[in-house]
Amino acid sequence: MSTPSVPLSIEARQAEFEHWIHQQIVSASRWGFGWIFTGMAFILVGGQSFLKQIDMGERLEAMAFPGHLPLWGLMAIVFGVLQLIRAPRYYRRLRRIVAARRPVTMYMTIRIEKSSDSTHEYADLRLERNRTAPTPDIVVSLATPPWPGGSARIKETPRDQRVQVHGAQARGPVVIETEWGFFWPSSDFSTKYP
Repeated sequence: MSTPSVPLSIEARQAEFEHWIHQQIVSASRWGFGWIFTGMAFILVGGQSFLKQIDMGERLEAMAFPGHLPLWGLMAIVFGVLQLIRAPRYYRRLRRIVAARRPVTMYMTIRIEKSSDSTHEYADLRLERNRTAPTPDIVVSLATPPWPGGSARIKETPRDQRVQVHGAQARGPVVIETEWGFFWPSSDFSTKYP
């Protein structure tokens, strides 16, 4: 998708954000159920072999391959349950942060860090009085893409763009609202306050 050529209205940004949150919750739930069903299948397929080998006095590390499947299945189920609990809670928290409508005006600079195996996008946020400070007030790892067309926008690496930051009063993830849409925080990264 291409970057919008005109700024979005507040209502359009809110609708886009709600749609994205809904997509993330549905996706996280599907992955969680997928892991649970995979774990149950592993237990069903390898359960008989596991019980037979236990009855024969085999130790876990000496078991033949099918005997290990129930253990892998248990791990998959635990992972799926954690996915079902944690991910939707995280995205609902982002929804509550934006719904509170107490944004702080800050200035955002996109910073891209490339390593041999990956690329990470960060938003360095500064309060107006500290715009030229060498250390940002808040550093946020960004999810990709942060909104439709957002990947292209990140590659432009905006500097000193005036934005509204939701959740800046708390020590948790923040959501960045620009005139083009929202930047989403990455779910595997805690917001840093230097």
